Amino acid sequence: MKYLALCALLFSHTAFTKEISKDSEISKVFSTFFESIENKDKDSFLNLFHPINVSWVGVYSEESIKILRSRYGKDVFKPKDVTSTPTEFIDNIIKSPFYITEKYKNVSVIEDSNIATVTFDYSYFLGDFKSNWGQESWLLVNTDNGWKISAVNFSMTYSTKPWPKPPKANDE
Repeated sequence: MKYLALCALLFSHTAFTKEISKDSEISKVFSTFFESIENKDKDSFLNLFHPINVSWVGVYSEESIKILRSRYGKDVFKPKDVTSTPTEFIDNIIKSPFYITEKYKNVSVIEDSNIATVTFDYSYFLGDFKSNWGQESWLLVNTDNGWKISAVNFSMTYSTKPWPKPPKANDE
């Protein structure tokens, strides 16, 4: 009897986990996010976010902290978590001499048509070099202007391999 009651409770919720549908509005936000990175398209990227107080927090893995402290010195690099903004993120991509892509897998969406959570595993590439990877989570709200990302949280594990030298101006 308890099992039936639990099942009824779980299935009565309007929010549910599902794979991202290719024709959904959330899917359009998702694909535009990655296309904007590849195309270094600041306007398209920033249009995906809620206009007020977007949270952007990354957390370094212990392995990454060791790499960064050995690279920059213990006194120079200290944080486990770092905050940023969507504008700072896309501006760094635009300034980068590398062709940058972010690939994803294991996408999950929980939504009730007003709010949503999207989670996935990501890998971040500088050209063909996989520089870091981890898990990412977005909170979205369905506004008068469509779905907007209101928070981005992610973990980061850096590659221990030597990083590539930046390409020269026209070598991308």
